Amino acid sequence: TMTINGVDVSSTLTDNGDNTYTVTYTVTEGDTDIPDSSDLPVNLVLIDTAGNHSDAYTTADPDNRPGVDGNSPSITSVTFNPSSGVLKIGDTATATITVANNETGLASGTTMTINGVDVSATFAEIGGGQYTVTYTVTEGDTDIPDSSDLPVDLTVRDAAGNQSAHYTTADPSNRPGVDAHKPVISTVTFNPSSGLLKVGDTATATISSDGTGYTAGTMTINGVDVSSTLTDNGDNTYTVTY
Repeated sequence: TMTINGVDVSSTLTDNGDNTYTVTYTVTEGDTDIPDSSDLPVNLVLIDTAGNHSDAYTTADPDNRPGVDGNSPSITSVTFNPSSGVLKIGDTATATITVANNETGLASGTTMTINGVDVSATFAEIGGGQYTVTYTVTEGDTDIPDSSDLPVDLTVRDAAGNQSAHYTTADPSNRPGVDAHKPVISTVTFNPSSGLLKVGDTATATISSDGTGYTAGTMTINGVDVSSTLTDNGDNTYTVTY
């Protein structure tokens, strides 16, 4: 019999040739947790060449043995606020991470991304086995339709350094989309393009852009608001009339 923390270590026995022997205990997932202030239990028996067994050595020595954390944390769910809609540049979404067994005192793991963006610096514990991270949309982030999944890759780790498995579960129905690219105006042309406009005359400005479906932002010509005249021509161009 040769166990440490209930785990068979007999195959690791080494005779050092000076009346001492060594065995090696390797912590594996699911081993019994032992606080550092408690005793790491041993049950050790040596056998001589004649087959005589020593008495089992089971003496406790909590002050001179390490503790064990043999159970990695586990992320059970991730919820988003907001859970739908499309986030624009500068908008934020908060992801609440729930872990198994209401485990507290965890830190961010080696990977903590939302939409491919590192959010580990925003990691915070809110109690009851829950933690939050916040994703802020910046120009150039990947665009995600609201109907598609906002990808996550989240890990947490405990004080012993055990890291959870990567949480990458998709949940498109309960996560927002992202629009991280501003509309681009490439050119503006006028009709007429010369001459003088008198009172009551009109000029039409054709705006070339990178997409359809845009609405009017600030729109002035000669200081006059023309936003109410914006027309989407359906071919990446728009017109306003002054």
